Amino acid sequence: MKPTKSAMNRTNGRQWFLLCLSVVECLLCTGVTFGLSALTIALKRDGQFAETCGGAEGATMLEGEGEEECVGQKLKFNAMFTAGTVSVPLSMMFWGRLIDLKGVKWVRLVSLSLFTVGCVLFAESDSKTFDAYVVSCVFLGSGGAGFFISHFQFCEHWRHTMYFGMSHSATNMAFDSSTVTFYAFEAMHKAGCSVRALFYGLAGLSAVFMMSTNNYVWGKYLDPPEKEEYVEEAEMESGGDGELAKVQSSRAKGLEHLGVPLTQMKFTEQVRTPYFISVAAWSLGSIYRSMFILGSIFEQMLYNGDGRSTKDANAYVRVFNALILVSTFLTPFFGFFVDRFGLAPAFTLVNVLGVISFVGVLWNHDIVSLSIAFLAFGCFRAWNYSCLTIYVQGVFGNATFGQLYGIGIGVFAVISGAMQYPSMHLVLKEGDGSFLVVDLLMICIGILLFAFPVWIRKNGVVGAHGS
Repeated sequence: MKPTKSAMNRTNGRQWFLLCLSVVECLLCTGVTFGLSALTIALKRDGQFAETCGGAEGATMLEGEGEEECVGQKLKFNAMFTAGTVSVPLSMMFWGRLIDLKGVKWVRLVSLSLFTVGCVLFAESDSKTFDAYVVSCVFLGSGGAGFFISHFQFCEHWRHTMYFGMSHSATNMAFDSSTVTFYAFEAMHKAGCSVRALFYGLAGLSAVFMMSTNNYVWGKYLDPPEKEEYVEEAEMESGGDGELAKVQSSRAKGLEHLGVPLTQMKFTEQVRTPYFISVAAWSLGSIYRSMFILGSIFEQMLYNGDGRSTKDANAYVRVFNALILVSTFLTPFFGFFVDRFGLAPAFTLVNVLGVISFVGVLWNHDIVSLSIAFLAFGCFRAWNYSCLTIYVQGVFGNATFGQLYGIGIGVFAVISGAMQYPSMHLVLKEGDGSFLVVDLLMICIGILLFAFPVWIRKNGVVGAHGS
């Protein structure tokens, strides 16, 4: 008898509850250090690093809108942000290897322990008596990175349902949106809460997530799916019509290279296949472009097109930050798109949005066109990472996902970050503030990257393949 569509979409209430829990966990305890710029407002109110504004070192003052900020204080806050954000991709390479060796439960407990220590250190820090801010940001960033990557084994349990892409997208959405945690902290601090109390509260939540890492809460979902579970669910994947039927029928099939299934290869063998080499090239081109926009948006608003004043450029940067946050909440819907049409159309859509964002920023015209470009960029950045995690786990399987994503993709994220300084130096020192050549180069890179979705479509990559 032909399986029904309801059978193919079979999930259970516990899966949906745990997916919601995963979103809450990632929202509160993963990429929070990327929101440090908001928290520094609270730290300024408390007078942290105000002592750097006296004497020769802090004599130079930066005029802000309604406030003054000394160079010394700014550099201290920048050191915190750099330590917290750089530790995320660097530690991801370590966590990726560890999760494949030790499993999810162990990584959850260790990473949350680091995150909790980071919260306590931040709560007790004071720039005059106990300056542990940079160290605490390293603990928060690295602990959050490990906790984030530990959630993708749970996504593996959605592989043979029609919600595999959605589970990945929801997890990525929560990580990208976790900057809102420190935005909320700043608002609560303004209302009267102390930074110390807020971070002890976050440490308490982290401890709760640690205690929930047990079979009573998570059950079988702390472990990889059993082979019998794969087989049973794969037998259901034979219905549907049109593009949906192609996606469904491909899920029970594993991809092969030189006659060997990709999911049965070792990590060192997988990275030498064209399936990995091609996605590595995509990662370098796409992550580099997204990091460049993030690191240069103020200067692009200031210099591109006919240019504008510092005050207006700052106003547009605020719109940019707001629309990036809004775009992350569209990510689960993108997951449904991947589940419905497969990865080739998804990567194509992501690349189109990337090109649109660079064209809009280069044109630098008015609030309407720039808002479209900002929203397109936010979707490009968030949806790109969703595509990457879906591709790596869907094509290569779960056994080596940690290493392939944490090390394989993580290396290109680090390289992309390292390329930002020379790129900005080229623009500001050699190009006298003109982004024309570099932005046109980014657009050309985007056009070249359309070859990747064409290639994966030709080679039968759809999303979640048999494991």
